[in-house]
Amino acid sequence: MCGIGAIVSLSEEQVRDGMPRMIAAMHHRGPDGSGSLLLNAPEIFCGLASTRLAILDLSPAGAQPMICPKTGAALVFNGEIFNHVELRRELLDAGIEFRSTSDTEVVLNGLVRYGTAFLPRLKGMFALAFVDGERKALLLARDPLGIKPLYQHSSPDLLVIGSEVRAVVAGARLSREIDRQGLISYLAYGAVAEPRTIFKEVRAFARGSSQLIPLTRQSLSTPPPPKRFFNMPAIQEISEAEAIEQVRATLTQAVDQHLISDVPVGMLLSSGVDSTIVTSLAAKSAPHIRSFTVGLAGNSSESESDLAQRTAERLGLRHSNIVIGPDDGRAEARVWLDSLDQPSIDGLNVFVISRAIHAQGIKVALSGQGGDELFGGYPSFVDVERMRSLYDKFGFLPRFVRRSGVQLALFAKSSVVRAKAIDIAESNGDVRSLYLQRRRTLSNKQLKELGINGPLPTARNFLPPESEPPFEFESLAVPEAVSWLETHYYLGNMLLRDGDANSMAHSLELRMPFLDTRVIDMAFAIAGRIRFPKGAQAKHLLRATFPEALPKEVAIQPKKGFTLPINRWMTDALRERCEAGLEYLRGTQLLNNRGISKIWSQFLLEPDSSVWSRAWELCVLGIFTENHSISGV
Repeated sequence: MCGIGAIVSLSEEQVRDGMPRMIAAMHHRGPDGSGSLLLNAPEIFCGLASTRLAILDLSPAGAQPMICPKTGAALVFNGEIFNHVELRRELLDAGIEFRSTSDTEVVLNGLVRYGTAFLPRLKGMFALAFVDGERKALLLARDPLGIKPLYQHSSPDLLVIGSEVRAVVAGARLSREIDRQGLISYLAYGAVAEPRTIFKEVRAFARGSSQLIPLTRQSLSTPPPPKRFFNMPAIQEISEAEAIEQVRATLTQAVDQHLISDVPVGMLLSSGVDSTIVTSLAAKSAPHIRSFTVGLAGNSSESESDLAQRTAERLGLRHSNIVIGPDDGRAEARVWLDSLDQPSIDGLNVFVISRAIHAQGIKVALSGQGGDELFGGYPSFVDVERMRSLYDKFGFLPRFVRRSGVQLALFAKSSVVRAKAIDIAESNGDVRSLYLQRRRTLSNKQLKELGINGPLPTARNFLPPESEPPFEFESLAVPEAVSWLETHYYLGNMLLRDGDANSMAHSLELRMPFLDTRVIDMAFAIAGRIRFPKGAQAKHLLRATFPEALPKEVAIQPKKGFTLPINRWMTDALRERCEAGLEYLRGTQLLNNRGISKIWSQFLLEPDSSVWSRAWELCVLGIFTENHSISGV
């Protein structure tokens, strides 16, 4: 796990000066070492930079940039390849020599031998920049789901690649002009929708894609487009018994390989189904692994901690229940607000957990993330299907009639519930729109009051047009479509981005066996009638596959998570900081000031309602703009 960077420029000085700035901006991602390399092509200069979090092969042989001694090819790589042992064996059989035991060298030698054809064979999470010494070309690639981040700035005479937005901004000395479409997607959904970022001059590299850029003046000016190497698997007609067998075998293999490490590995154990299954499988392969539960003193996490403790005892694991005091939690929130790479309403919980786990001497932690998206753990799987059924019955009515009916039916509900229901009633009724409306934070009315009068040209649902899923899902059953949409939007734009940024802020690598490429391919190929049978309990297939891992007290436990009382902090310890951020936001003229004030006032009237997340969204944005001295669009 590392922070990586690349600079391609017509100016050698620009490359030499930019790489140290990128390394400094990513130090937290790799405190164990750093390195850079300058490569000359006939017309152009290319620099590679890396900061290292040493996990596999802790010796200098695993350092980056890594160079192939025979061809001069060079690689900077961020992530882990969980099938690297098998790939190494194949390359050894082909006569290729190795100097280290790192997976980075496997990737380097595989790319030298097979080129881009090697990418689909990498089962893991990764982002990379590879310079082919013989072809004089730069290859960029990112894993299928975008677990590992990769950002870029591209102009006619400069290309800068980095693991974080701040690294790209530092390496290219970019302005911090706000991207209007990125801002709107943040306001609508609580996170900026890829490939946009919050800054106009930085984009996220496409997930599951590669880009081969010849190191020439012409290609720098007009680079070839990225190409996808990952596509949605076709649905297979199999029985539930066959599906259970596939899920058990594939997830067991994934967990086993996710444990490969030369440093201590820990388990993030909650009382939920997903983390309990992953921990149970890990305990069979690594009985001495440590498990951790993190809770906030005085919060409602005590019952979850007790249940997680009993799970660890049943598995014979050494377990630590880490309790964070309220003062420490509030202090962490202030640090988090001042360290954001991009604004998000999510991620503070990961930030707090990661610091606590890192303090225990852990560099790698496994989590159960991904189980909800693949196996139907979110209420959206039921809600969207229900909404679609209602639309089939009443969609013929004019929008104003549907709106009036919802207002009358939900008269006694909170303002937030009414606003969301009205937006859903006025949608066009397709599965994607219904899903996105359900995931929205600010309503259409609130966006309009903030000065966002409607989607930008060609945009739908307040999203940039290039954020559309790269696959066809309209023909899928509703739960199957929701599974892909949750993976593409909520997981891809928020959970994975925030998970990486906030864990790596404390030099902690998060691994997610449910998101192993082989698990993804297997799960999405199972028909919805097997994965999400009507009337069955959430995550039916997982429960049927691993009944021995789920005692009754876990199986009936309502879905929980490590939550923080942010709404309470916003009214006391963080109120001054929030209001200062909102005041700065008003001064930027990015949004309508009356709309900002209305949402904050509504929160103060209803601090315990879900309106708190809408106010928090604006507070985070205001503090972010202040920290970056942003003056406007």
